[in-house]
Amino acid sequence: ETIGLINIDGLDWPNSHAEVGIALASPAARGQGYALEALMLLVDFAFKELGLNRLWARIIADNEASRRLFAKAGFVHEGIMRRHVLRGGCFRDMHIYGIISNNESCQKQS
Repeated sequence: ETIGLINIDGLDWPNSHAEVGIALASPAARGQGYALEALMLLVDFAFKELGLNRLWARIIADNEASRRLFAKAGFVHEGIMRRHVLRGGCFRDMHIYGIISNNESCQKQS
């Protein structure tokens, strides 16, 4: 039985980053640690196997459970995209969370 999904989307190979999405379809699966385990495995795969430098996620403002999940997995709150999506007839803010790999091949900032 499928309890949810996790994906890497919008792979940007030239800039070595991608967006991460996760959703649990089964209410019974929530709070069991499955999402965190899947997210940690995906991060490990993206950095070690795909060689990506950065992963990021968009989380709707009032989804505290997702915000906590990404923070537990090591993602950092990077900012807010104000009134970014239309849900239920209202424009909603999206929080951006990101994580970077430990590969420090070049740290020069502009």
